[in-house]
Amino acid sequence: MNRFQELLKGGDLRSIGKANEIVAMVKDQAAFDALFEGLSCPDRKVVMRTADAIEKITVSKPGYLQQHKTVLLNLCRDAKDIALKWHPALLVPRLHLTEQESAAMWSLLVR
Repeated sequence: MNRFQELLKGGDLRSIGKANEIVAMVKDQAAFDALFEGLSCPDRKVVMRTADAIEKITVSKPGYLQQHKTVLLNLCRDAKDIALKWHPALLVPRLHLTEQESAAMWSLLVR
């Protein structure tokens, strides 16, 4: 677990935990990339809070997402937990997609 995952673990699943503190800590692409690793954490609380922080950060810094495009598109397609699908679905419009990727995501997200 990296430092962001350590800060996001524990507590109640319905809580955002320290996600807002994490948002303030992420100042560059390297920190964002470390945070993004939390989406593959086995702890569901960490995953959901990571997704929440990513969503908040990329409102003002959508470019941070671009190098993670493949992972996000795969999450939208493969996530078993509906709540985990919601966060990436909100992030997809912040990505630069090809027409084919856009059409595939649209058909996936509207069903």
